[in-house]
Amino acid sequence: MITTTLLLGPNETSQAGPNEGAAHLVYSFPSLSENALITRNPSNTPQGSDANFGSGLPGDFNGDGFDDLIVGSPVRV
Repeated sequence: MITTTLLLGPNETSQAGPNEGAAHLVYSFPSLSENALITRNPSNTPQGSDANFGSGLPGDFNGDGFDDLIVGSPVRV
């Protein structure tokens, strides 16, 4: 049984507001008939389209037996 999760970070996404940017998590599980899409724009992220966007793949960061994905954006002065 294989499940797939994909995180997409569109370059230069603008929501025309103070929290510009986006990350889209597309996940699929064998028990679901269709894929689901979650869009997340947290209010505590750096603001503006020039805030940069980065990601890392740390492996099993929290010890739950699954590889994790950490997404961050450095504050640019």
